[in-house]
Amino acid sequence: MTPPPIGPESVGPGSSSDADRALDTLAGMADGESPAELLDHPALDAVSDEELVGAVRRAVADLAGRRGAVALRLVEAMGDPDLYDALADALLDQPDLAVDHLFRAIEVLEGTGRIEARPDLFALREELIEAFDDDDASLEGLIDQIEEEPEDVWFALQGLAEIEPEVRAEIVAELGSGGAIGPGTAEVLRLLSYAHEPSLRRSAIEALESAAQLSGESDEEGVPHAWVWRDLAAHHPDPGVAARAEGWLGGQSGPTRGVPAVRSRPTIAASLVTGLNGRGQGQIALVAEEPDRGRRVAVAFACDVIGGVREAVGRIAALGDQEPAESLLAELRARPDCDVVEGHHELAVGLLAGALLLCGPETTPALRYWLERTIGPNLRPRPFAGLPVAEDDAVLQAPPFEEMPGRVAEVFEACPGWIDASPLTFELAEELLLRWGGAPPDPDRDAGAYRYLFEHGLRDQLELYRRMLVWMGWFWRAAGAAELARSALALAEQLSDPQHVVPAHPFTAALTSRSLAAAQEGLRRGVDPRPAVARARLDRS
Repeated sequence: MTPPPIGPESVGPGSSSDADRALDTLAGMADGESPAELLDHPALDAVSDEELVGAVRRAVADLAGRRGAVALRLVEAMGDPDLYDALADALLDQPDLAVDHLFRAIEVLEGTGRIEARPDLFALREELIEAFDDDDASLEGLIDQIEEEPEDVWFALQGLAEIEPEVRAEIVAELGSGGAIGPGTAEVLRLLSYAHEPSLRRSAIEALESAAQLSGESDEEGVPHAWVWRDLAAHHPDPGVAARAEGWLGGQSGPTRGVPAVRSRPTIAASLVTGLNGRGQGQIALVAEEPDRGRRVAVAFACDVIGGVREAVGRIAALGDQEPAESLLAELRARPDCDVVEGHHELAVGLLAGALLLCGPETTPALRYWLERTIGPNLRPRPFAGLPVAEDDAVLQAPPFEEMPGRVAEVFEACPGWIDASPLTFELAEELLLRWGGAPPDPDRDAGAYRYLFEHGLRDQLELYRRMLVWMGWFWRAAGAAELARSALALAEQLSDPQHVVPAHPFTAALTSRSLAAAQEGLRRGVDPRPAVARARLDRS
């Protein structure tokens, strides 16, 4: 079966050289790779130093673009003085850069002397430091900033994400220590009450309660900031937090569950979902309109099927200005490492709800803000779900087990990046190369190696692949690749059954073969992630 095309067939405009295309490849990699590992990636083998410098220069000129983040990491890895200068100049030419990109670029330039040599850049860094430092003067500055621009509290939330967890929890706790607080501060504390980091969430709730206790003022309901407590009582997923909020409202638990949201419900105008890479990472983008505010909001949520929503980057423009949203969507469409589907809002919201279920302390504090601006306050975490289907829909009907080897092959053909590249896989691949003179891995001949890799590596990863199959099953359903969707959902169900968690299952056997073969090819090209090998190479150099 050949599924219909569901994504871009090229890397898009602007990829005019091998170096540009190499940056596109690196941009699709996980953030876990160090800058030095990126610089040693095989994608750069055919790229000269001069070509790479040129591509990085072009990328830092558009730090919000798809190559911006990887370009920053390459600047850091290369340590080229000219690239430091190019980054510093480019940063000054991009005054509207999102705060997460801004912080990262400043971090790369720290200690190079480029910030101090440019007064405007120095002032920008000092402004960021002052805004989010934890001394009293900075706290006052943060409060002033929030109250002056209550519509843009996301800036403060994103800034808090860059601070050590212990420090930001202390900052938030101080926000309620002075008694009466303004609506902007109350809004920040309300949003942080939804944070996935326990200490931050606790500090925000306690700050709200402290401010309410110390305040001699009350709003129209007779309760300080009653609108905050109404929202938490009505929408917070933690019953304990909702009960505390209801307590501030006098225990009126019944009516609070039906109160209108603090914000009016936005209308989703566009959506985009990407497929997953081999580490279970993908993107969900939403564009929403808020007519009552006269704004158009576009947000890209970086998700993975283990850690949930890792990052949320948003752009806000006037209602009639479509360029920022179109630019964000274009960046995701142009990525060469994944397919996309657009316009299936239920798929985007369903997968995002599933990602919320997996969020942990690392999740950005700004997440709740961007969720409310694109979906509204009522989205609750729930297992991954896609488009509604009838019970008798063929996509839910498991194919005969004897068909699974062929269906597994089709799934892996559609997801070529799904391989295990652990040091253990490379160790076994090297052993098989030496034993069989370069012959490809064979599950019958090499049954011991297959079983060893399963017992000491792949078995613990099958839950990752099960979740990836669920995401991709709904993704392919929306893309019109019904048989691929049927295969993926059937495989996901099988991997949830202990009787199928064995090295001989068609999915596990194929994953092992592909992983060992890819490792052997990497070894032939000199690519080896094993720490001891890397250290030996470093010593030789």
